[in-house]
Amino acid sequence: MIIRDAETGDISELTKLENDSFAVPWTCEQILKQITGEGRLTLVAAEDNKIIAYVGISHVLDEGYMGNICTDKESRKKGAATALLKVLSDKAEKLGLSFITLEVRKSNERAIKLYEKAGYKTVGTRKDYYEKPREDAVIMTLYLKREDK
Repeated sequence: MIIRDAETGDISELTKLENDSFAVPWTCEQILKQITGEGRLTLVAAEDNKIIAYVGISHVLDEGYMGNICTDKESRKKGAATALLKVLSDKAEKLGLSFITLEVRKSNERAIKLYEKAGYKTVGTRKDYYEKPREDAVIMTLYLKREDK
Protein backbone atom coordinates (compact mmCIF):
# COMPACT_ATOMS: atom_id res chain seq x y z
CA MET A 1 0.00 0.00 0.00
CA ILE A 2 1.21 3.50 -0.81
CA ILE A 3 0.01 6.81 0.62
CA ARG A 4 0.21 9.80 -1.70
CA ASP A 5 -1.35 13.20 -2.34
CA ALA A 6 -4.64 13.02 -4.24
CA GLU A 7 -4.70 14.20 -7.85
CA THR A 8 -7.50 15.43 -10.09
CA GLY A 9 -7.30 12.15 -12.02
CA ASP A 10 -8.47 10.38 -8.84
CA ILE A 11 -11.88 12.07 -8.78
CA SER A 12 -13.88 9.22 -10.33
CA GLU A 13 -12.45 6.66 -7.88
CA LEU A 14 -12.99 9.00 -4.92
CA THR A 15 -16.58 9.68 -6.04
CA LYS A 16 -17.22 5.92 -6.14
CA LEU A 17 -15.78 5.53 -2.63
CA GLU A 18 -18.02 8.35 -1.40
CA ASN A 19 -21.14 6.88 -3.04
CA ASP A 20 -20.41 3.43 -1.61
CA SER A 21 -19.69 4.75 1.91
CA PHE A 22 -22.02 7.62 2.79
CA ALA A 23 -25.76 8.30 2.83
CA VAL A 24 -24.99 11.89 1.76
CA PRO A 25 -21.85 11.57 -0.39
CA TRP A 26 -19.76 14.47 -1.65
CA THR A 27 -20.21 15.41 -5.30
CA CYS A 28 -17.44 15.40 -7.93
CA GLU A 29 -17.31 19.19 -7.58
CA GLN A 30 -16.84 19.00 -3.81
CA ILE A 31 -14.10 16.41 -4.20
CA LEU A 32 -12.37 18.52 -6.87
CA LYS A 33 -12.43 21.51 -4.50
CA GLN A 34 -11.02 19.33 -1.71
CA ILE A 35 -8.13 18.25 -3.95
CA THR A 36 -7.32 21.58 -5.61
CA GLY A 37 -8.57 24.26 -3.23
CA GLU A 38 -6.29 26.51 -1.26
CA GLY A 39 -5.78 25.36 2.33
CA ARG A 40 -6.65 21.75 1.49
CA LEU A 41 -4.73 18.52 1.98
CA THR A 42 -6.07 15.27 0.54
CA LEU A 43 -4.34 11.91 0.72
CA VAL A 44 -5.15 8.57 -0.86
CA ALA A 45 -4.12 5.01 -0.01
CA ALA A 46 -3.60 2.89 -3.10
CA GLU A 47 -2.97 -0.79 -3.55
CA ASP A 48 -2.28 -2.41 -6.93
CA ASN A 49 -2.99 0.92 -8.67
CA LYS A 50 -6.46 1.10 -7.09
CA ILE A 51 -7.45 3.73 -4.52
CA ILE A 52 -8.77 1.93 -1.46
CA ALA A 53 -9.13 4.86 0.95
CA TYR A 54 -8.80 8.60 1.26
CA VAL A 55 -8.86 11.45 3.77
CA GLY A 56 -8.96 15.21 3.42
CA ILE A 57 -8.63 18.25 5.65
CA SER A 58 -9.13 21.96 5.23
CA HIS A 59 -6.78 24.19 7.17
CA VAL A 60 -6.90 27.84 8.16
CA LEU A 61 -4.12 29.46 10.20
CA ASP A 62 -3.06 26.64 12.54
CA GLU A 63 -6.39 24.78 12.59
CA GLY A 64 -7.20 21.59 10.64
CA TYR A 65 -10.72 20.35 9.94
CA MET A 66 -11.22 16.84 8.58
CA GLY A 67 -13.92 16.45 5.98
CA ASN A 68 -14.38 12.83 4.99
CA ILE A 69 -12.33 9.72 5.45
CA CYS A 70 -13.45 6.50 3.86
CA THR A 71 -12.18 3.08 2.94
CA ASP A 72 -13.41 0.71 0.24
CA LYS A 73 -15.65 -1.93 1.86
CA GLU A 74 -13.43 -4.84 0.77
CA SER A 75 -10.33 -3.11 2.17
CA ARG A 76 -11.60 -2.28 5.65
CA LYS A 77 -9.73 -3.54 8.73
CA LYS A 78 -6.48 -3.80 6.75
CA GLY A 79 -4.77 -0.67 8.09
CA ALA A 80 -5.42 1.84 5.28
CA ALA A 81 -7.30 4.34 7.46
CA THR A 82 -4.72 4.02 10.24
CA ALA A 83 -1.91 4.67 7.75
CA LEU A 84 -3.74 7.66 6.27
CA LEU A 85 -4.30 9.20 9.70
CA LYS A 86 -0.61 8.81 10.56
CA VAL A 87 0.63 10.44 7.35
CA LEU A 88 -2.05 13.13 7.69
CA SER A 89 -0.92 14.04 11.21
CA ASP A 90 2.74 14.12 10.10
CA LYS A 91 1.93 16.44 7.19
CA ALA A 92 -0.30 18.60 9.39
CA GLU A 93 2.54 19.06 11.88
CA LYS A 94 4.86 20.12 9.05
CA LEU A 95 2.22 22.66 7.99
CA GLY A 96 2.37 24.07 11.52
CA LEU A 97 -1.15 23.04 12.52
CA SER A 98 -1.99 22.91 16.21
CA PHE A 99 -4.81 20.40 15.85
CA ILE A 100 -7.06 18.41 13.53
CA THR A 101 -10.70 18.14 14.50
CA LEU A 102 -13.55 16.07 13.05
CA GLU A 103 -17.12 14.96 13.56
CA VAL A 104 -18.16 11.30 13.63
CA ARG A 105 -21.58 9.69 14.02
CA LYS A 106 -22.22 8.86 17.65
CA SER A 107 -23.19 5.30 16.64
CA ASN A 108 -20.00 4.72 14.61
CA GLU A 109 -18.10 2.94 17.36
CA ARG A 110 -15.56 1.41 14.97
CA ALA A 111 -14.55 4.85 13.65
CA ILE A 112 -14.44 6.33 17.15
CA LYS A 113 -12.07 3.54 18.24
CA LEU A 114 -9.91 4.16 15.14
CA TYR A 115 -9.63 7.87 15.98
CA GLU A 116 -8.90 7.16 19.65
CA LYS A 117 -6.13 4.75 18.60
CA ALA A 118 -4.69 7.58 16.46
CA GLY A 119 -4.68 9.92 19.48
CA TYR A 120 -7.92 11.85 18.96
CA LYS A 121 -9.86 12.88 22.09
CA THR A 122 -13.59 13.48 22.44
CA VAL A 123 -14.15 17.19 23.03
CA GLY A 124 -17.91 17.62 22.54
CA THR A 125 -21.04 16.80 20.56
CA ARG A 126 -23.15 18.41 17.84
CA LYS A 127 -26.87 17.73 18.24
CA ASP A 128 -28.62 16.40 15.12
CA TYR A 129 -25.53 17.06 12.98
CA TYR A 130 -26.08 14.15 10.55
CA GLU A 131 -28.93 13.37 8.17
CA LYS A 132 -30.17 10.05 6.76
CA PRO A 133 -30.58 9.12 9.58
CA ARG A 134 -30.60 12.17 11.83
CA GLU A 135 -27.98 11.66 14.52
CA ASP A 136 -25.68 13.52 16.88
CA ALA A 137 -22.00 13.87 16.07
CA VAL A 138 -19.11 13.32 18.44
CA ILE A 139 -16.44 16.00 18.01
CA MET A 140 -12.93 14.58 18.26
CA THR A 141 -9.63 16.46 18.17
CA LEU A 142 -6.02 15.46 17.74
CA TYR A 143 -3.64 18.00 19.31
CA LEU A 144 -0.36 18.20 17.39
CA LYS A 145 3.17 19.11 18.34
CA ARG A 146 4.11 22.28 16.47
CA GLU A 147 7.39 22.27 14.53
CA ASP A 148 7.87 26.01 15.09
CA LYS A 149 7.91 25.66 18.89
